Amino acid sequence: MPDPLRGLAGADAEEALSQLYGSVLHQGTVYPASADAVPFLAGIAAAGHRTADVLALLGGMAGSEDEYGVAAGGVRTAVTEQLPSLLPLPASPEPEVRRIAAHSRGRSGGCL
Repeated sequence: MPDPLRGLAGADAEEALSQLYGSVLHQGTVYPASADAVPFLAGIAAAGHRTADVLALLGGMAGSEDEYGVAAGGVRTAVTEQLPSLLPLPASPEPEVRRIAAHSRGRSGGCL
């Protein structure tokens, strides 16, 4: 998991994002690693690395009801705990970040 997270800030960000989707939100399912990755993903988004893409991933993770090996609502709770770092993002000057933040908020049941 650390390599794809680091990769989001590097030259192979597309590949890293694809690997993350396969690991933490595979076909809509979340896992224990999904909850573990949330603080790192939130930090990456807040730092401005692939912000719209990472917000979309977090929104999908928070909105998933297909949870494998994780307590019901555990991933959503992990995302909710990161709200202080994510709250400024819907006011971003970048239209795509604002759009994805609003979309992710809707998908996540309002926790983003």
